[in-house]
Amino acid sequence: MGRENAADAGELARTVEETAREQVIRFLTDEEQAAAAAAKPAKKTVVRRGNPDGPKGVIVHARVDERLIHGQVAMVWTNTVGASRIVVVNDDVLKDDMALAGLKMAKPAGVKLSIMTVNRAVERLRENAYSGDRIFVITKNIGDMAELIRRGVEIDRVNVGNVAKREGSRNIKKSVNLTEQDIEDIHEMIRGGHSVTAQMIPNESDQSILNYLQ
Repeated sequence: MGRENAADAGELARTVEETAREQVIRFLTDEEQAAAAAAKPAKKTVVRRGNPDGPKGVIVHARVDERLIHGQVAMVWTNTVGASRIVVVNDDVLKDDMALAGLKMAKPAGVKLSIMTVNRAVERLRENAYSGDRIFVITKNIGDMAELIRRGVEIDRVNVGNVAKREGSRNIKKSVNLTEQDIEDIHEMIRGGHSVTAQMIPNESDQSILNYLQ
Protein backbone atom coordinates (compact mmCIF):
# COMPACT_ATOMS: atom_id res chain seq x y z
CA MET A 1 0.00 0.00 0.00
CA GLY A 2 2.86 2.35 0.83
CA ARG A 3 4.35 1.90 -2.62
CA GLU A 4 0.97 2.47 -4.25
CA ASN A 5 0.47 5.68 -2.28
CA ALA A 6 3.93 6.88 -3.25
CA ALA A 7 3.22 6.10 -6.89
CA ASP A 8 -0.11 7.93 -6.72
CA ALA A 9 1.57 10.94 -5.12
CA GLY A 10 4.23 10.96 -7.80
CA GLU A 11 1.62 10.77 -10.54
CA LEU A 12 -0.34 13.62 -8.94
CA ALA A 13 2.79 15.78 -8.78
CA ARG A 14 3.50 15.10 -12.46
CA THR A 15 -0.08 15.97 -13.39
CA VAL A 16 0.06 19.27 -11.47
CA GLU A 17 3.37 20.15 -13.13
CA GLU A 18 2.08 19.34 -16.62
CA THR A 19 -1.09 21.36 -16.00
CA ALA A 20 0.96 24.35 -14.88
CA ARG A 21 3.04 24.20 -18.04
CA GLU A 22 -0.10 23.92 -20.19
CA GLN A 23 -1.39 27.09 -18.52
CA VAL A 24 1.90 28.84 -19.30
CA ILE A 25 1.55 27.91 -22.97
CA ARG A 26 -2.14 28.87 -23.10
CA PHE A 27 -1.43 32.49 -22.17
CA LEU A 28 1.33 33.05 -24.70
CA THR A 29 0.35 35.44 -27.47
CA ASP A 30 0.61 34.27 -31.09
CA GLU A 31 3.86 36.22 -31.40
CA GLU A 32 5.27 34.61 -28.27
CA GLN A 33 4.24 31.12 -29.40
CA ALA A 34 6.01 31.72 -32.73
CA ALA A 35 9.12 32.85 -30.87
CA ALA A 36 8.95 29.79 -28.63
CA ALA A 37 8.68 27.48 -31.62
CA ALA A 38 11.63 29.19 -33.32
CA ALA A 39 13.83 29.32 -30.22
CA LYS A 40 16.84 27.05 -30.47
CA PRO A 41 18.74 26.23 -27.29
CA ALA A 42 22.32 27.40 -27.11
CA LYS A 43 25.03 24.77 -26.78
CA LYS A 44 24.95 23.61 -23.17
CA THR A 45 27.94 22.90 -20.99
CA VAL A 46 28.35 19.96 -18.64
CA VAL A 47 26.81 21.01 -15.33
CA ARG A 48 28.67 20.13 -12.12
CA ARG A 49 27.92 20.76 -8.47
CA GLY A 50 28.98 24.12 -7.04
CA ASN A 51 32.72 24.35 -6.53
CA PRO A 52 34.67 27.60 -5.99
CA ASP A 53 37.64 26.02 -7.74
CA GLY A 54 35.61 24.42 -10.53
CA PRO A 55 34.53 25.76 -13.92
CA LYS A 56 32.95 29.17 -13.48
CA GLY A 57 29.21 29.48 -13.69
CA VAL A 58 28.29 31.98 -16.40
CA ILE A 59 25.38 34.43 -16.30
CA VAL A 60 24.02 34.05 -19.83
CA HIS A 61 21.07 36.40 -19.38
CA ALA A 62 19.88 38.92 -16.77
CA ARG A 63 16.27 40.08 -17.01
CA VAL A 64 14.08 42.47 -15.06
CA ASP A 65 10.58 41.01 -15.11
CA GLU A 66 7.88 41.78 -12.59
CA ARG A 67 6.16 38.51 -13.48
CA LEU A 68 9.34 36.48 -12.88
CA ILE A 69 8.74 33.06 -14.50
CA HIS A 70 5.90 33.05 -17.04
CA GLY A 71 5.37 32.13 -20.69
CA GLN A 72 7.98 34.41 -22.22
CA VAL A 73 10.59 33.23 -19.74
CA ALA A 74 9.71 29.54 -19.46
CA MET A 75 8.98 28.87 -23.11
CA VAL A 76 11.13 31.39 -24.97
CA TRP A 77 14.03 33.04 -23.15
CA THR A 78 15.30 30.05 -21.18
CA ASN A 79 15.49 27.95 -24.32
CA THR A 80 17.01 30.73 -26.43
CA VAL A 81 19.90 31.41 -24.05
CA GLY A 82 20.40 27.75 -23.17
CA ALA A 83 20.11 28.28 -19.42
CA SER A 84 20.68 25.33 -17.11
CA ARG A 85 19.66 27.24 -13.97
CA ILE A 86 17.23 30.09 -13.29
CA VAL A 87 18.07 32.29 -10.31
CA VAL A 88 15.08 34.36 -9.15
CA VAL A 89 16.13 37.25 -6.91
CA ASN A 90 13.52 38.99 -4.77
CA ASP A 91 13.19 39.49 -1.03
CA ASP A 92 9.38 39.49 -0.93
CA VAL A 93 8.63 36.39 -2.99
CA LEU A 94 10.28 34.19 -0.34
CA LYS A 95 7.54 35.27 2.09
CA ASP A 96 4.74 34.15 -0.26
CA ASP A 97 4.19 30.38 -0.26
CA MET A 98 1.75 30.54 -3.17
CA ALA A 99 4.18 32.54 -5.31
CA LEU A 100 6.97 30.09 -4.49
CA ALA A 101 4.83 27.12 -5.49
CA GLY A 102 3.86 28.86 -8.74
CA LEU A 103 7.49 29.55 -9.64
CA LYS A 104 8.48 25.95 -9.00
CA MET A 105 5.66 24.64 -11.18
CA ALA A 106 6.26 27.14 -14.00
CA LYS A 107 9.97 26.48 -14.43
CA PRO A 108 10.95 24.60 -17.61
CA ALA A 109 11.61 20.87 -17.33
CA GLY A 110 15.28 20.02 -16.91
CA VAL A 111 16.22 23.50 -15.69
CA LYS A 112 17.24 24.02 -12.06
CA LEU A 113 15.67 26.80 -10.02
CA SER A 114 17.08 28.85 -7.15
CA ILE A 115 14.99 31.52 -5.40
CA MET A 116 16.73 33.88 -2.99
CA THR A 117 17.06 37.32 -1.47
CA VAL A 118 19.32 39.99 -2.93
CA ASN A 119 21.88 39.45 -0.15
CA ARG A 120 21.94 35.69 -0.70
CA ALA A 121 22.19 36.08 -4.47
CA VAL A 122 25.21 38.36 -4.13
CA GLU A 123 26.88 35.79 -1.89
CA ARG A 124 26.05 32.73 -4.01
CA LEU A 125 26.82 34.25 -7.40
CA ARG A 126 30.09 35.81 -6.29
CA GLU A 127 31.36 32.60 -4.67
CA ASN A 128 30.75 30.53 -7.83
CA ALA A 129 28.15 28.40 -6.06
CA TYR A 130 26.75 27.23 -9.40
CA SER A 131 29.95 25.97 -10.96
CA GLY A 132 29.53 25.02 -14.61
CA ASP A 133 25.95 26.31 -14.87
CA ARG A 134 24.55 28.63 -17.51
CA ILE A 135 22.69 31.03 -15.25
CA PHE A 136 19.59 33.08 -16.08
CA VAL A 137 19.14 35.79 -13.43
CA ILE A 138 15.67 37.31 -13.02
CA THR A 139 14.82 40.19 -10.68
CA LYS A 140 11.36 41.59 -10.05
CA ASN A 141 12.48 45.20 -10.35
CA ILE A 142 15.26 47.39 -11.70
CA GLY A 143 16.48 48.38 -8.25
CA ASP A 144 17.34 44.79 -7.32
CA MET A 145 19.25 44.26 -10.57
CA ALA A 146 21.19 47.48 -10.03
CA GLU A 147 22.02 46.36 -6.49
CA LEU A 148 23.40 43.02 -7.70
CA ILE A 149 25.71 44.87 -10.08
CA ARG A 150 26.61 47.45 -7.44
CA ARG A 151 27.75 44.66 -5.14
CA GLY A 152 29.98 42.93 -7.62
CA VAL A 153 27.87 40.31 -9.41
CA GLU A 154 29.31 39.90 -12.91
CA ILE A 155 26.47 40.99 -15.18
CA ASP A 156 27.46 42.58 -18.47
CA ARG A 157 24.03 43.04 -20.03
CA VAL A 158 20.59 43.70 -18.53
CA ASN A 159 17.30 43.18 -20.35
CA VAL A 160 14.29 45.10 -19.02
CA GLY A 161 11.29 42.97 -19.99
CA ASN A 162 8.21 43.72 -17.86
CA VAL A 163 7.80 46.59 -15.40
CA ALA A 164 4.23 47.40 -14.40
CA LYS A 165 2.68 50.83 -14.13
CA ARG A 166 3.02 52.34 -10.67
CA GLU A 167 2.46 55.72 -9.07
CA GLY A 168 4.97 58.13 -10.53
CA SER A 169 5.94 55.90 -13.45
CA ARG A 170 5.70 56.64 -17.17
CA ASN A 171 5.35 54.25 -20.06
CA ILE A 172 8.35 54.09 -22.40
CA LYS A 173 7.30 51.03 -24.44
CA LYS A 174 4.89 48.13 -24.26
CA SER A 175 5.08 46.51 -20.81
CA VAL A 176 7.81 48.85 -19.50
CA ASN A 177 6.88 51.66 -17.09
CA LEU A 178 9.65 53.49 -15.27
CA THR A 179 9.89 55.81 -12.28
CA GLU A 180 12.59 58.44 -11.93
CA GLN A 181 14.43 56.07 -9.56
CA ASP A 182 14.29 53.31 -12.20
CA ILE A 183 15.77 55.69 -14.77
CA GLU A 184 18.48 56.78 -12.35
CA ASP A 185 19.40 53.12 -11.70
CA ILE A 186 19.51 52.45 -15.45
CA HIS A 187 21.85 55.39 -16.04
CA GLU A 188 24.05 54.18 -13.18
CA MET A 189 24.35 50.72 -14.75
CA ILE A 190 25.15 52.20 -18.16
CA ARG A 191 27.75 54.54 -16.70
CA GLY A 192 29.36 51.48 -15.15
CA GLY A 193 29.78 49.91 -18.58
CA HIS A 194 26.73 47.64 -18.54
CA SER A 195 24.44 47.40 -21.56
CA VAL A 196 20.72 47.84 -20.80
CA THR A 197 18.10 46.84 -23.37
CA ALA A 198 14.30 46.51 -23.34
CA GLN A 199 13.31 43.29 -25.13
CA MET A 200 10.05 41.52 -24.39
CA ILE A 201 10.94 38.53 -26.58
CA PRO A 202 14.17 37.60 -28.39
CA ASN A 203 13.06 38.60 -31.88
CA GLU A 204 12.45 42.19 -30.77
CA SER A 205 15.18 44.75 -31.36
CA ASP A 206 17.88 44.66 -28.70
CA GLN A 207 18.58 48.39 -28.98
CA SER A 208 19.61 50.36 -25.92
CA ILE A 209 16.83 51.32 -23.54
CA LEU A 210 18.12 54.90 -23.83
CA ASN A 211 16.45 55.07 -27.25
CA TYR A 212 13.08 54.72 -25.51
CA LEU A 213 13.90 57.36 -22.91
CA GLN A 214 14.40 60.21 -25.38
